[in-house]
Amino acid sequence: TINEAAADSFADMVESRLRVDAPFAHPAALGVFTASNQTVDAHAASLRSTVATSFRLLQRKAFSLPKLALFPAIALAHPRFVAVSLPVALFVDSIKSKGMAQLSAAVEALKREEKRIEAVRSRVQVKQGKPLNPMTPQHKTTKGRRRGS
Repeated sequence: TINEAAADSFADMVESRLRVDAPFAHPAALGVFTASNQTVDAHAASLRSTVATSFRLLQRKAFSLPKLALFPAIALAHPRFVAVSLPVALFVDSIKSKGMAQLSAAVEALKREEKRIEAVRSRVQVKQGKPLNPMTPQHKTTKGRRRGS
């Protein structure tokens, strides 16, 4: 949609500013980036995730406004229905939000750990000068092989 294209464009702009402008904006900024446990890629991915989450939240709230505008008319037309359904809806919503908060916290902890491991792997690759392939063994054994063959 047009809204998603605009959000992607904004996220691209924010990410490019982080990658290009932020490390050189202040003399100490580059030192902060190099001393960090995260790579610039990890910082950019976190920033992009934050922008995308904010966009989805704002979009969901903005499109719920027309539904809220209908509420007074429904309350006047069906007061008993509102008196019964509103507490039930609020209770279900609170249970749902608590569950989503716990699930989100668990997912965020896993994502942070994944980013930390990826940052360590990236730093090792840079120091070794070659990419690490997790599917190949890092050491070769000569067991079972004869010399000179």
